Amino acid sequence: MTIVDGQLREHGAEPAPLPPRDAAPAEGAHTAEPSGDTTPGLTRRRALIVTAGAGVLAAVGATSLWALKQPPSRQAPLAPEATVQPLPDGQGAPAGWADTPAWSLPQIADPRPKIVQGTGHSLFVLRQPAGTGELTLVRIDARTGEPSWSAPVGTGLTVLNGPCRCLIDGRETIAVATDAGLHLWDIDGLRHRVIPLAGTDSPVNIGLAGAWISTGRGSAKAVLGGAWRSCPVGKDATPVGVLDGHLVSADMHGTLWRSAPGAKDAGKAVHLSGPQGWQAGSACAFTPDVLLAAWNREWQMRVVAYDPRTLKPRWISDAHPQWAGFLSTTTLAPSGRWAIIDNRRLDLSTGASSLIASNWKTLAMSDAYAWGSDGAAVLTAPHAGGVQSSAKAPKQSETALIVSGADDLALAVASIGNSSTLYALRRT
Repeated sequence: MTIVDGQLREHGAEPAPLPPRDAAPAEGAHTAEPSGDTTPGLTRRRALIVTAGAGVLAAVGATSLWALKQPPSRQAPLAPEATVQPLPDGQGAPAGWADTPAWSLPQIADPRPKIVQGTGHSLFVLRQPAGTGELTLVRIDARTGEPSWSAPVGTGLTVLNGPCRCLIDGRETIAVATDAGLHLWDIDGLRHRVIPLAGTDSPVNIGLAGAWISTGRGSAKAVLGGAWRSCPVGKDATPVGVLDGHLVSADMHGTLWRSAPGAKDAGKAVHLSGPQGWQAGSACAFTPDVLLAAWNREWQMRVVAYDPRTLKPRWISDAHPQWAGFLSTTTLAPSGRWAIIDNRRLDLSTGASSLIASNWKTLAMSDAYAWGSDGAAVLTAPHAGGVQSSAKAPKQSETALIVSGADDLALAVASIGNSSTLYALRRT
């Protein structure tokens, strides 16, 4: 069922559209020199993840940590990749995808990289060109894999999170957090700036709705007005994002707070409205376009979508048993068209949901497909519905790691020794 202008409607009725995401203003393209050095390379590996946070956290962004210890050097000029490298032996494509790559991009800095979709067909990824000792943010064309732009992140620092796409002070931004600061590039103009970061042991969260650090004792720091600003957090709540100059926090019982920087308290608590007879649960996702929250009753769950500014309901999904809705079980498609919560796909325009597989665990997601594991093999779940596998599917241990997708391609990473390569795989 769907809520439109306060009325419940069945699926298939005209839904309330999601508000458009704020467009980033075009800037004159130029690359600023980095303020301070920041580059990757762990012991015997250019980029080795050493903290938890595997998997994809929707909206709030997972945190990862890897240190970089290569000597500084000048950045190598961009040049087309000479050849398409084959997938390594024993690391094949999932069922339904070609083993012969459409393109490949070597020297990926992280064996489990975050791939960010920019505007048009652009992708952003962290890379460490051989012999330079310099971690770089690279923009490539998803259709060809050719680099078109790069910027140094630095040398000798620790990467805390990123790259991620997020809204910072109203600008669509590519963000990379290091122990020295938050590096930001406007997604179109690619203007570079760094917001200094005081030393902290707390994770730096970067999501679609901004950047923040939970500092404890009822407060957090959020990027507002070009700086880290202290904001109060609601009682028993955790931050979920930044919106319109305020930090938004939520508890596990459907209560939200919007707090201004420097305020004495978190402000008025707002209780979400939902289906009668159901108990409000935790937030599943928070972006500038939508808030998703779980509602529970008798071991069943349904999801309610809200306007993130007015907190008015848009639609209510059907109820399903054994459905787990939390930030940690939610993955959003880059465009925001659909999401996966636990083992079900969810249309974000109507609330219609469908089971993918009972033991599905999401690995990666694009606008057209999602990839997940059933414990034995890697499965493909198209946005349109169903799940694709094969009785002859290779074991997950013999499959290259799917990390993202773009257009009609699956993006996979395979590593040999200290070298990681990104591959684009076509449908068969």
